[in-house]
Amino acid sequence: MVGDSTYVLRDDDFAGRGWPAGTVLHVEPASRAGRGDLVLVSEGGVIRVGCFGVDRGRPALLTDHGATWLSERARVVAVATVVQAPLAV
Repeated sequence: MVGDSTYVLRDDDFAGRGWPAGTVLHVEPASRAGRGDLVLVSEGGVIRVGCFGVDRGRPALLTDHGATWLSERARVVAVATVVQAPLAV
């Protein structure tokens, strides 16, 4: 996390959407997400980032690399409102 309302992507999980590593997500605290929302989820003390969705009937985070199923312990903590791609140097 950069601050209370931003998060920097550390890898290229969303490069296919034009959001490479270094992209800044501006987020708002939330406890619920809609399908397709880009969210931060806390699961077992680990923050995961992905597009909220369903995979084979189970709640999941979707990235360019596939789906990660969420356990019952997973909690949505923030939803991205603005995505700021890094500037080319």
